Amino acid sequence: MNVKCAVCGQLGPNEKMILRRLNGRNHFCCSISCEVRWEKVNLVGICG
Repeated sequence: MNVKCAVCGQLGPNEKMILRRLNGRNHFCCSISCEVRWEKVNLVGICG
């Protein structure tokens, strides 16, 4: 079961959100293993 990336982990105090791009749209991920994909009309991050 995949979880949306926003809830897949806590960022440490010195960590920043990771910017991913897909088809010109930006999505911020919370972990290196995050993948971005389309779900219907929304761009979502999936934790790997």
